[in-house]
Amino acid sequence: MAEILGCGDGTVYDKIDFIHRQCRLFVAERERRLPEMTFDRLDICTDQQTYLVNWPARRVRKQVLINGTASVECQSRYLFGPSLGHDPETTISEVEELRAAVGDDAKPEHMQTYAHYWTEARYLREAGQAGSGLTVDDQLPAQGVLIAGQYDLHGHFHFLRYLLGGAAHLNFFMDEDGSMPVACLGAFADRVATRTADIFQVSIAKDLTIDQRRAKQHDAEQRFAVDKAAHPGLADWEVRRAVAETRVATARATSPLPHRKLQDVVIDLLFPDFAEPDKKVRFTTDMDDYDDAKVARRLLRATLWPVDSVFAQMRRRLRLVERGISSPRRGRAIWHINAPYNPIMLAKVLFIFSVWHNYVGPRGTKETPAMRLGLAKGPVRMEDILYFDVRDGLRPAL
Repeated sequence: MAEILGCGDGTVYDKIDFIHRQCRLFVAERERRLPEMTFDRLDICTDQQTYLVNWPARRVRKQVLINGTASVECQSRYLFGPSLGHDPETTISEVEELRAAVGDDAKPEHMQTYAHYWTEARYLREAGQAGSGLTVDDQLPAQGVLIAGQYDLHGHFHFLRYLLGGAAHLNFFMDEDGSMPVACLGAFADRVATRTADIFQVSIAKDLTIDQRRAKQHDAEQRFAVDKAAHPGLADWEVRRAVAETRVATARATSPLPHRKLQDVVIDLLFPDFAEPDKKVRFTTDMDDYDDAKVARRLLRATLWPVDSVFAQMRRRLRLVERGISSPRRGRAIWHINAPYNPIMLAKVLFIFSVWHNYVGPRGTKETPAMRLGLAKGPVRMEDILYFDVRDGLRPAL
């Protein structure tokens, strides 16, 4: 970018800082309306993506891993996040001083005040252990502090709790990662108990080639042809619903559980779907109070495609997060030719992308996710974001 514009690197970073600051001001003014907005139902799919940052020094060729959690509202495609597991506003030395001041090292982890931060001592003690999220081949970032464990995931769902309080019902779709439903329940347990929120876990066949996807699609179409023949006179969507309802009833009848029979049962939804082949869904918050038809309708809505497609779009459009290049001569160490060395810059660029995705969109976009969610009346020009002034709304009309 600096080469194309004929300017120094510092100028580029200054412009990114300015754009990021303007995007934050603009989104804060728009999203502060969300808690007061009402919705009959919102379907939220959530997933995580790991970003790799280049090692800060050649003498230590270890990668820096940062988790990012993002949620997408399925109908509008509005993106919440990514929320990175990285705190840019403090340092490891400051965290160690804070821990020493409150005596965290002498306490069990669940009683510590600053247990959510990785420190050098903790890295040396826990890296490589099951559930730590770091291996001995990783290192801590030179700027900011990594968030430990699943604290970033819990924070993301509490953020959604604040923004989406006006939804009459929330359906959460997530993968089979065991930590994700736990974090979701941490923020929405009361709503699950009152049956105004539900959690569904989705699994699909991943890492398939195009030919393998086509084979899966062909098999699914043949199965669906048999289903259609068994339900003459029904439209395709009606056949899907009837078949799903039958599978729900069968799952209940064969479940080994005496109560909440569907919580540990994976239901096959092997309908033709090139984007999500071999889809299977678990109704994680089943309480035996929904009839089979109601469960079937919600299972059919369960999907991870909206959030996965946004992650793919990030990698296509942002060179900072494209796949790295591994070097056999250096023990398969991965170096990202376009990746930042400063994780703070990664967070800023991802936030700018989310604003572009929600409010601007590619050239020629007629309806943006923000419009579908009710946060905008039309596509927003980048100029309106760059020159946004929060004081405009406070000035009296002349």
